[in-house]
Amino acid sequence: MRSGGHLVIYETHPILEMFNPDASNPFQPEISYFEKSPIRIENSITYDGSDGGAGQTGYWFVHTLGEIVSACVQNGFQLQSLQEHPHMNREEDYAVYENRSAQLPLCYTLVAQAA
Repeated sequence: MRSGGHLVIYETHPILEMFNPDASNPFQPEISYFEKSPIRIENSITYDGSDGGAGQTGYWFVHTLGEIVSACVQNGFQLQSLQEHPHMNREEDYAVYENRSAQLPLCYTLVAQAA
């Protein structure tokens, strides 16, 4: 990226990866925030709550927010802002986590400038 250019990330907060909205208790963490092994996905991903059926096998690699910020800094970006949001930007199933009295961060926006 050219010096002075901006990197903007608006993404699901990594803490949300700990939970499964389809579980009998969607508020019980299923995996560690610090899990490093890939998560295997076999269904198509849709963002409107519909069943996309079987899809190509894919793998998710979850990174902590600290790892994401550190990677930006270590690659010459200057952090300008990091905001965590109580709204979700994921599949409709994840709406169960919005508007709680003890609210989780559901997504974040990171803005960094290339040195």
